[in-house]
Amino acid sequence: MSALLPALEARGERPSIYIGTSVGAINASYFASSLHLPASEAVAGGVDRWREVRKDRIVRPILTRQAPLT
Repeated sequence: MSALLPALEARGERPSIYIGTSVGAINASYFASSLHLPASEAVAGGVDRWREVRKDRIVRPILTRQAPLT
């Protein structure tokens, strides 16, 4: 997406439907919600979001909400 969106925008085009599975669904949601931004800003924001992802920030909240295993 980081290469595709700017290339499409240079041609005067922009996807209006985004589809993805698993991590692709996260990307699709982000880019669909960023339609109001220029492609370069949307791409930079998406890359920044992924650079912030850390395993402990995802797994720990999930594990702390589970019932104790007995």
